[in-house]
Amino acid sequence: MQYNRFGRIDFNRLTVLRNVDPMIANAPSDVLKNSYTALGHFIRAWQFFQTTMRVGDIPYSEAIKGESDKNIKPKYDSQKEVFKGILNELDQADELFKAGADFSGDIVYGGKIAKWRKLVNSFQLHVLMNLYIKKLLMQT
Repeated sequence: MQYNRFGRIDFNRLTVLRNVDPMIANAPSDVLKNSYTALGHFIRAWQFFQTTMRVGDIPYSEAIKGESDKNIKPKYDSQKEVFKGILNELDQADELFKAGADFSGDIVYGGKIAKWRKLVNSFQLHVLMNLYIKKLLMQT
């Protein structure tokens, strides 16, 4: 059993991920680079979660590598592998936010990393709850 909503979704959510690497590259300091990288991991986790919940198997491990690796035909990863990757991204985001600093230009939480850490951890719980619910549904 997979989560998916074929016919009602496309992969446009993933195009925003092209902005993550340039955002990180423009971090003004190493401490802020931790915060920017953490934000990038969260954005990736969020977008991949939303997409896999609607489509099922998606490009994850090779996604968004058309410009950097000239890979315009990324392989599709199983939904299980995507969920593992999402949880890993959220773990990394939390660790990097912990080592980061508040940043400017954030319209969501005013750059407060404590608030971003709460969101990352809450979202990780949301992902895990969805996996648990899926497991329960498969047992019935």
